Amino acid sequence: TTGMLFGLYVPDRTHIPLLKSMTVHYKKRAVGDLTAVATLTNDQKDQIQSTAQGALVVPVTVTDSTGQEPIQCEMEWAWTTKKKTKTKETTKETPPPQSKL
Repeated sequence: TTGMLFGLYVPDRTHIPLLKSMTVHYKKRAVGDLTAVATLTNDQKDQIQSTAQGALVVPVTVTDSTGQEPIQCEMEWAWTTKKKTKTKETTKETPPPQSKL
């Protein structure tokens, strides 16, 4: 859930998202189906899109079929710029200089 949400705001051509840490607390037994909802504030969205790199915590609300929250979860996500890969033109070897003998 958090990865999909976080990935929506990380510029995919220039940056990569990285999961730094995940904290999960199992508070009680879950009943039935589970639903997970992750949220970002508008300030967090702006921060992701306007800075070259950073990190933030994304909270997740997990509820079961009774409406209770048996699990507490948060994930720390980071983003950074992609490293530029060398193109064929920049990786061509230049011939060694010829000696003048």
